[in-house]
Amino acid sequence: MRKDNTEFSESDEDNWTDEDADDNKRPNFPDFEKVINKGIESLGGYAFAKLNWSAPKDATWVSFGNSLKCYSAADILLLLKASDFVSYDILAPFSLCSDAPASEQAYSNLKLILRRWHDFRPEGEFRCFVKSRSIIAISQRNWDAYFTFVDTEQANIVQAITKFFKEKVKDRFPLQNYVLDVYTSQNVRWH
Repeated sequence: MRKDNTEFSESDEDNWTDEDADDNKRPNFPDFEKVINKGIESLGGYAFAKLNWSAPKDATWVSFGNSLKCYSAADILLLLKASDFVSYDILAPFSLCSDAPASEQAYSNLKLILRRWHDFRPEGEFRCFVKSRSIIAISQRNWDAYFTFVDTEQANIVQAITKFFKEKVKDRFPLQNYVLDVYTSQNVRWH
């Protein structure tokens, strides 16, 4: 007997459906997947995938090894579907902008970007805040972790970032105010 005093019968089981029964209604893009797989192969067999604006960094929990390293179109599609960052880029890219376009045409400009995979160490990633073409702040990208390298090399890191910015970015980038992400190796060389 159930709590509502109705009896359970075997006919109740007949009303259940199997989710796989709707397989023929699921979207299927074999040509698109072939293009992605060829792109991955051309990049050495694995790649980093992102849309124009965002990478699915918030979806690593769904991938093998908690990584953004993708070996196939299936890996990429899984990450993209699981990412809130990507969903936002697709569904509401200008929702918080006061000067959002009347008709959001961003949808037609979305691009899937594949890049050659590189194993980056999280302690080498930094975010620079630029105002009036000058760096006003530098922070770790991974603010929630302590890295001995960052602590011991702080002065060298700031000096190297400042030098890199002045020599490679400042007079080449047209905006006055922006955010710049950089990466350094343990011997503070820039890539």
